Amino acid sequence: MPPEAIKIDGLREMQASMKAMDANLPKQLRIFMNSVVVMVADSAKAKVPHGRSGYAAASIKPQSTQRMGQVKAGGAKAPYYPWLDFGGSVGRNHSVHRPFFKKGRYLFVAYESHKAEIETKAIEGLNELARKSGLEAHFG
Repeated sequence: MPPEAIKIDGLREMQASMKAMDANLPKQLRIFMNSVVVMVADSAKAKVPHGRSGYAAASIKPQSTQRMGQVKAGGAKAPYYPWLDFGGSVGRNHSVHRPFFKKGRYLFVAYESHKAEIETKAIEGLNELARKSGLEAHFG
């Protein structure tokens, strides 16, 4: 089972207040969210085997919205990514085996190893963003 997400109380209210002040301010929130998840994406990408094409590692990308940051992997060029990360059996008659790891080998391991750093960066960044926006908010 994947680890729990980091939840930030008051983020929705901060976004609404920023939007009311200036329609461009929430974009800064999305950019900030993306900067937080980049460290997980980069850490996972470095550990994924590059094989012949490197498509699996290249498919690991940070994505964000104004309320959420996430890392996605796989896709059309690397549909085998879940097997590479978690394991299982694939191929004709499930003839290719890779030991199954419930927490995976790359993404969730990278997240767990950076969780404290992500929380610290998130709190500091959100407080700074609130301060720059003229909002009186304290996350943490």
